[in-house]
Amino acid sequence: MKNSPSRFELYFSLLFILALLISAAAFLSGVHIGANRTEEKYNQLKLSSLSPDFTDSYQQQDVVTFYHTVFLPYREFKQEWLSGTDNQILSAKDFKQLAKLANDSYNEVLQASVFDSSPLLQQSQNNTLKSLHLFGTAASQAAENSTDAKMTAVRFTQDPFYQNAVKYGLMAQKQYYASMLKWGTKVSPSIPGQYSLPSILKLDEWKKLPLMVKNEAVSAVLLNSSYFSAADPQDITAVVDYWLASGKAKQYKLDSLQATVKHLQKTDAIRPQIFCQLKEQYGQKELLPQIPFFDET
Repeated sequence: MKNSPSRFELYFSLLFILALLISAAAFLSGVHIGANRTEEKYNQLKLSSLSPDFTDSYQQQDVVTFYHTVFLPYREFKQEWLSGTDNQILSAKDFKQLAKLANDSYNEVLQASVFDSSPLLQQSQNNTLKSLHLFGTAASQAAENSTDAKMTAVRFTQDPFYQNAVKYGLMAQKQYYASMLKWGTKVSPSIPGQYSLPSILKLDEWKKLPLMVKNEAVSAVLLNSSYFSAADPQDITAVVDYWLASGKAKQYKLDSLQATVKHLQKTDAIRPQIFCQLKEQYGQKELLPQIPFFDET
């Protein structure tokens, strides 16, 4: 018969098993802690990617530089384009000139710096380029289709390329005016960082809004109505305020911004740069970035 294990051997076996248990527990604890730390780092990365820091974005220099390099070239293009399509009948030669105008403007805007730190400006530049490209495509195709016969301006505006060009141009305009709010809220707490246009903006509520918010609201109305005009949003803002002050809005039973802008479009009551003529009456004391088109003479 084998001898029973000694007391020393029993103690040694128990200590060995205990050491194994402690090692296993330490290993599992380390895995758990490491997993938690990895998850924390991943969550931080997710948060940083979802909420980037734009503390240096939307400075006045950004919106002014954007005006000179992107908005102004498109604005000048728009004025020439509308002047070139003013005739009721357009020839192939007319369309070729319009296509060249759009392509030249596209190349000019393409040279502008990309505004990485200000997403709205970057999006506005991209949509401006899309608009110019589509205008050029629409005009080039019209030139080919009207070689033997002239095309009416009304028929041309029904072209899908043309309609999408207008849409992207108005979208770019709205994004630019929205970026001004981003700048404004850093300068004054009374300016909201963003504004959502209600389906019906009553004129009683409109009167309470800061000028920059009014301009952004008008840009949204223009986008929703696909109204392509040489006038800027602040021009329409000035006319709406003038109609309110003069009693014309009440006379024509206009009680919302949308209805008033629609009426002004129908009556052709909006002229480019009229804002600067009425600025002393309606916008002289309002906060605005130092963009040249707010002070044109």
